[in-house]
Amino acid sequence: MVRNDLVNYGHRYSEQEYATSPEMTIGLDPRELTLGNVLRDAGYRCGMVGKWDMGQAKRYLPLQRGFDFFYGHGNNGIDYYTHERYGIHSMFAGNSRTKADQGTYATDLFQREALRFIRESAEQSWFLYLCFNAPHGASSFGADEKNPKSRSGVQAPPEYVAKYADTKLADNLKHYYAAMTRNGCAIGAVLALIAEVKQADNTLVIFQSDNGGSGNGGNAPLRGPRARFGRAGCECLSSPAWPARSRGRVSDEF
Repeated sequence: MVRNDLVNYGHRYSEQEYATSPEMTIGLDPRELTLGNVLRDAGYRCGMVGKWDMGQAKRYLPLQRGFDFFYGHGNNGIDYYTHERYGIHSMFAGNSRTKADQGTYATDLFQREALRFIRESAEQSWFLYLCFNAPHGASSFGADEKNPKSRSGVQAPPEYVAKYADTKLADNLKHYYAAMTRNGCAIGAVLALIAEVKQADNTLVIFQSDNGGSGNGGNAPLRGPRARFGRAGCECLSSPAWPARSRGRVSDEF
């Protein structure tokens, strides 16, 4: 996970600057094995959809790291509609950046590509690593150009924000909840397709967060947001399901 810190001070990278910045030149050591490497060697077709975050230079991208299919972005956050990271286009199809879907909400695209991968892989063993960008704040500058910390915040489709129009939530929380609601619909579509292709009983599905919440949605009763050492920043939910192999139970062993 590599970040260009100059955006915190309002700096806007040119394409030439970005090409030699840490976000483009640093990534997961190629000597490290990924789950894709291990499972492909075991005969699985491996797909990665969404937020990769392990480097954007070609040597770091999923197709060089054990995966057979990749659609997503190579760094932490993007604008949900332009697919840019602070002005630099960041959506990939395979090893190449693509603007073919620019203007479409990122979660819609990740759902589409996840379903496509499952349909194409239904006749063989497969592994899908599906990482949604939501509810991460959009990595785009806000309307106040004089404020280097001005950001667009969490973006969500208007029809999902409208579901919370009559609540007393603050505007940022309406967008946060709307983005999570859209995530839930995408996850539901994936589970429905797995059932449709008759693989629900023998597919291990693991739902989890990569860290605690930033504070938008609230982390009570745990203390602190993500990026801090309080329990709320470090502890997160993991919910696995494998109907043919296990019964439901709660574990705090991790």
